[in-house]
Amino acid sequence: MLCGLLKGESKRDTLSVARTDSLEKTFVALPYAFYAPETNLAFGAGLLYSSLPAGSKIGGRPSTLKSSFTYTLNNQLLLVIWPELYFEQELWFFEAYLN
Repeated sequence: MLCGLLKGESKRDTLSVARTDSLEKTFVALPYAFYAPETNLAFGAGLLYSSLPAGSKIGGRPSTLKSSFTYTLNNQLLLVIWPELYFEQELWFFEAYLN
């Protein structure tokens, strides 16, 4: 199955407006289970933490930390951590994929 998203750019005002609310934080945890012939039955959880600091621009990008923890019945433990962090009002960006 092929899925895609097409996003168009609209013309916006270039005026920067600072957010006045406090930190906006989101935390989501989802359990999962699957079977593969190589690993037998596996189960774990996917986690997502997202925050948008106060003072960021309206429509600014949030910093996110995605991770997943998986255990298989073949005694395998898998850990994936994927941070995407923005600093200095999106002037600096850090991204990593740790497996």
